[in-house]
Amino acid sequence: MRKSTLRPIAASLLCTVLFVPAAVPAAGAQARAKAWSLAVSGSLTGFRGAASGSSNSGSLAVRPSQGIALGLAATRRLGLWGVSLGLSYLPTHVEAVSAAVAVQDRTEDLERVRLAITAARQLLRIGAGRLELRAGPALDSWSAGGKDRRTIGSGEAAFALLLPAGPIILENVLGVSWSPGPFRTNELPADYERKGLRAVSAGIGIRLGL
Repeated sequence: MRKSTLRPIAASLLCTVLFVPAAVPAAGAQARAKAWSLAVSGSLTGFRGAASGSSNSGSLAVRPSQGIALGLAATRRLGLWGVSLGLSYLPTHVEAVSAAVAVQDRTEDLERVRLAITAARQLLRIGAGRLELRAGPALDSWSAGGKDRRTIGSGEAAFALLLPAGPIILENVLGVSWSPGPFRTNELPADYERKGLRAVSAGIGIRLGL
């Protein structure tokens, strides 16, 4: 992953671990006790894979560009476990990257709408908060310029640090996902190979008990 992606991820986690716990009041226990909750989130997502080939600049990777996914998720807590149904929207573009250059095609947007079912398991307590592992399947609907929509299966996993702050819970999430990718083999040039699409994301969210 490029440095432009790693720096926001590291900064996001560092800010949460070092500064947020000091500002968390004990009143957050009420928010944690509610069985149902609703979360809104934003996550910076960077991609690897999708397709690769060769050019005059050497090996060339074609993939979605880095973007920010906006999400909404409803969660039901069951003791140490939780089950979520989430919907997210990610606007990006197609980019071609080699060791020397990176070019984005901005003539039309490449958009992803994701519907995900996620199971979560609390791993440990951190002060008034908790660290949990999340994983589950998803359906990704990709479209270019709002046309030629295609839906593919995918999977995602994440670590989430949840910290109560009065009536809300602050979330900091670091995740990975995999899918076959938005491109089809017959759309690629003869010397290009389709690859699995991998993604790393770092996000923050606000969760409210219902």
